[in-house]
Amino acid sequence: MKQKSLFIVVLATAIGWSGSTQALEVDREVMPRVTIGGRLITTIDSDYEASGEPGINMGDSSLSVAFDKRLFGNGVAGAVLGIKENEGNVAFHQMHVFYWNQDLEMKAGRTDLPNTLVEFPLVRDHDITSMTYVGNGSSNDEYDQLWGEVFSADWVLDQKAQKLGIWAGTRRNTFAGAPDGFDSYGLGYRYEPSEKYMYLNRIRHAGIILDAQKDRAGSNPYFHSIVAGGEINLSTDPRRNWSMAVQGIVNSGVSGVTLADLNDGTNAVSNRARAKSSALVAAIRFTDRPHLLTRLQAGLTVGYKTYDAGGTEMSIVPSLLYRIGQGVDVVAQYRNTQYSDGLSAVDSTNLVQVGLTFSLGAKYNDSIGERDSITNQEHGYIR
Repeated sequence: MKQKSLFIVVLATAIGWSGSTQALEVDREVMPRVTIGGRLITTIDSDYEASGEPGINMGDSSLSVAFDKRLFGNGVAGAVLGIKENEGNVAFHQMHVFYWNQDLEMKAGRTDLPNTLVEFPLVRDHDITSMTYVGNGSSNDEYDQLWGEVFSADWVLDQKAQKLGIWAGTRRNTFAGAPDGFDSYGLGYRYEPSEKYMYLNRIRHAGIILDAQKDRAGSNPYFHSIVAGGEINLSTDPRRNWSMAVQGIVNSGVSGVTLADLNDGTNAVSNRARAKSSALVAAIRFTDRPHLLTRLQAGLTVGYKTYDAGGTEMSIVPSLLYRIGQGVDVVAQYRNTQYSDGLSAVDSTNLVQVGLTFSLGAKYNDSIGERDSITNQEHGYIR
């Protein structure tokens, strides 16, 4: 009986010790930092060239959440999940894992395509997408011009602002026989000082990107684009700041794209991405920051694009954002686009947009610090 009792005591002690060990391992689990960021934008749009009737536009509204932890050795790793409104539906535009340290930044999954350099003072990403982004030759969906599956690696050359990067990825396609797997590659150099120097440095950011993508037609294996641009502060007064941004895109295109293809009502977006073309966009931005609190941003953006197959387009876009509360902005924008040489069925289009945006950013269990905030993944977040 004594042996049986001793056995029970030993067994109970062993189970208890095992449970304590498991609990200890659970207790050692470090809760990740959680960062939530989002932007809801609603505008009343009036297209005077169409019906003249206003409509409610909630395009580009998004919500993202990031989870990350500091690693045992060196660096930080985590994941981002983000959803965005797309033509009345909700789609994942961010679904990637990442790692960064002082010398390296890596990312893998669905995220922004590295096919533009400059964020212009526009209400939405897609306001003049054909001029500001390298297009997707395998899809006519506007969403697919901006996001895709990407693996990227950036080396931070001086542990501060200069980045040399490479990437490979897949642009989503809507064509039968379009390339499978990795269909896009690129490399580039970017100069990106810390946000805290945004209004103090003469150069806000600058860079150059080489973008290559497989064409959907077997007879045209690849076409390439070069993107170069940046933004400079015309004044270094952080209270009342003037800046100028310029970006150019030269697209080598593929052979066989005609003016009729550029006006194809079904495939015009992808055909224009495949056409040999040149685009130049420039903008002037004024930011008013009394007491270093941003209250107003006014911008004028002008874009021009010409196609070797024929036709040109030019857009003039004045915009205004006025902050009425922390993260709450009244926005207004007018866009006029002129077409020539038979590029479009109409000579010009006009669009007026007036609305309200709400931006949010919150952190929980923050013990890490970071280079960029999650809200800066989304366009138009004025700081």
